[in-house]
Amino acid sequence: MSTRVLRKFICALLILLSSSSVLYAAEQSVRRYGLFIGANNGGQDRVLLRYAASDAEAVSNVLQRAGGLQMEDSLLLKNPSRAEIIRSINYINTRIVETKPEALRQEFVFYYSGHSDEQGLLLGTERFAYQELRDQLKGMNADVQIAILDSCSSGAFTRLKGGMRRSPFLFDESTEAAGHAFLTSSSASEAAQESDEIGGSFFTHYLLIALSGAADTSLDSRVSLNEAYSFASAETLARTEYTLAGPQHPSYDINLTGTGDLVLTDLREGIERIAFHEDLAGRVTIRDTRGKLVLEMRKEAEKPVTITLPPDGYTVILDDGVSLKRTTLVLNPGGDISVRQDDFRRVYRQPGVVRGDVQPGPERQQAREEVYSGVDVNLMCIREGSMEGIQLGLIGSIVEGNMEGIQVSSVFNMSEGSMDGVQIAGVFNLSEGSVEGPQLAGVFNITEGSVEGPQLAGVFNISEGSLEGPQVACVFNIAEGDETSGIQLAGTFNVAEDFEGIQVGVMNVAEKMQGVQVGVVNISDELYGVPIGLINIAGNGLHHLSTWYDQNEMVNLGFQLGTFYYTFFQAAVDTQDFNQEFAAGIGMGFEIPLGGFYLDTEAYAKTYAAGYGSFDENVAQAFSEDSIPFPAARLSFGRNLGGKSSFFVGVDMAFHFPELNDYIPGAMNGTPWTVDYSGQGDMVDIYPNWFIGIRL
Repeated sequence: MSTRVLRKFICALLILLSSSSVLYAAEQSVRRYGLFIGANNGGQDRVLLRYAASDAEAVSNVLQRAGGLQMEDSLLLKNPSRAEIIRSINYINTRIVETKPEALRQEFVFYYSGHSDEQGLLLGTERFAYQELRDQLKGMNADVQIAILDSCSSGAFTRLKGGMRRSPFLFDESTEAAGHAFLTSSSASEAAQESDEIGGSFFTHYLLIALSGAADTSLDSRVSLNEAYSFASAETLARTEYTLAGPQHPSYDINLTGTGDLVLTDLREGIERIAFHEDLAGRVTIRDTRGKLVLEMRKEAEKPVTITLPPDGYTVILDDGVSLKRTTLVLNPGGDISVRQDDFRRVYRQPGVVRGDVQPGPERQQAREEVYSGVDVNLMCIREGSMEGIQLGLIGSIVEGNMEGIQVSSVFNMSEGSMDGVQIAGVFNLSEGSVEGPQLAGVFNITEGSVEGPQLAGVFNISEGSLEGPQVACVFNIAEGDETSGIQLAGTFNVAEDFEGIQVGVMNVAEKMQGVQVGVVNISDELYGVPIGLINIAGNGLHHLSTWYDQNEMVNLGFQLGTFYYTFFQAAVDTQDFNQEFAAGIGMGFEIPLGGFYLDTEAYAKTYAAGYGSFDENVAQAFSEDSIPFPAARLSFGRNLGGKSSFFVGVDMAFHFPELNDYIPGAMNGTPWTVDYSGQGDMVDIYPNWFIGIRL
């Protein structure tokens, strides 16, 4: 290669790298601000809405999850007054001015869901005129103002004098766009509608689906303003054509200059994603663990689709026009799931008679025949499809699909899919998917997916996915999955990944535990709560070794294990001759951090033995049946020295109750403090003992 050609190649490479850096910097130099308003009350003459506030919160959440909107740059108002809205707009405008040097382009998103008429937004007894709202938005210092109104007659907002309807089709990916984009859910004379079935308004429902990734027609894993509006508009019109209120026609007023396309959400990285493979085709509906419809879309063949949803368990139904198929997913924080055709299992449509229906064709007739309802008593009950009723089997019961009712078997039950009801087995229950209701087994239960309700087993329970409710087993419980919650009660041990609630067993183990662990041994990587047990080990907690010298001329060795609540262990010997005296104690403590200092308080039971000849004999006597433990308490004040090392001083107090026994251990030296603790002559002698030590 000649020197001239080499120089040209290097120059071209440098230009390419510089261009890429500029484009990357441009994409990172957009800062977005948002004001989201939900107003259910539109006045005495208006019906009280149910979902306006939740719609506003949902739009805010999706833009925070995938739209680059930071929590500190977002405000959510529920049923506000006109003055509150103006104050919030002014507050955000002040933030825009203050952060102007930090961003090349600044965008402001205004979302409103509620009542309105041809003149303005209806806020209880107040009206916020459209013209005043437009003036407020135009006064913002943001380069781009985006307003989305989901309310009746909101189309009048785009028809005011000065509004110009322009094409929203912008292709360039630069950041030079400026101006405004106003989207409304209805025309100037139409009603905006909400639905109990979808749990929100039609327009916002489909806007959320669009922003989640379903509107990405360019397949670049980003949703632009044009893509989001086109999808939400078409789906809203199609869904409302046959409602009592009539079809709903969203409208827009877009006046943008420059060449920059407005990307509203970015699904490329850093968020939870579900990727539907190109081999899937049909109508896709997704419901969360509460049964709420969160997404519905038409999935085209040979066209992959990526969406983002909050971490949760989901049930996905695929209707390809011939058959109905189902799968369940557990989307963990930061998770990335790929869904293919092979991941679905066939389920069967419920039979029904439509008025005026003709004789069903072969496919529908087959579906009707395959749906089972009733009681089936067999040596082994196997049924593929949707079953309603009761299955009784001496050996086993197997249902694949949707099962509602009760399965009773002396050996096992297996139901793959969504199971509502009760499973009772002499050996085990196995259900993959969403389960609601109790599972009862003589041996064990295994469930993969979302579980709501109790699992009761004679031996153990295993649950993979989201778990809500108690797990009760004679031997052990295992809950694998993020954000599981409830109660785990076991005769031996409990194991969980990300668990919120209570674990009770001989041994409790969790990766991340929020709540209370009660057992002999409690172990966790992260513990945010209280461990109650003999040995408490938390990766983010206390695990200190201490040594100290006390006023009784004894050297002590101690351990602290737990969080700010911890288990305390202590042992001591005489400094001059360790064969002369031995003392030991165990109890609970509580630590109060004070910046670079800390305060520890401990209550524990202590035993003491001296003069039995040797160290081993003193230890044996201290833990023998003849030894009488006595209560003690410690109070210490420490100074952190760096790392886990610290220096501390404090006082140890031994308590002697003369009314209970005359025995005074040798550890109780000096003149006691005598206190009447009941006020009726019931005395306690308190023997203080000063100490100084170090903690590692």
